[in-house]
Amino acid sequence: RFANYCMSTAQVLPANSHFEKNGNHNIFSEDEDFDSGNDASKLFERSRIKTLADERKTVQQKTFTKWINSHLKPYHVVVGDLFLDLRDGKNLIYLLERLSGEKLPKPSERKMRFHCLENVSKALKFLSDQRVHIE
Repeated sequence: RFANYCMSTAQVLPANSHFEKNGNHNIFSEDEDFDSGNDASKLFERSRIKTLADERKTVQQKTFTKWINSHLKPYHVVVGDLFLDLRDGKNLIYLLERLSGEKLPKPSERKMRFHCLENVSKALKFLSDQRVHIE
């Protein structure tokens, strides 16, 4: 069930992006043909594409944060910043419990690095036991 929420590469990458032969992702290529050949228009296009990509990233983060908060309401937890609020592993364990409907090991309430790693390890072990492939 959890894997259904993952996004495909096509949903994340801009429409004008491509992969080079060596496998690197590149939004801009030397041979891109713009309507106008002047450097100012190329610079404008690149800055506009970057702005749109940044806006899209922000919208996705806000949407995912709201989705997580809607699932974590029963735990009286509010996630404000995805990176900060999920890094200790507690909220991640609560989220996995809520999504799976199964009881996971109680997370450690302490804040030391060791305890955070232990909580994340519990969450990753649960995902592994559920045969969720993580890259």
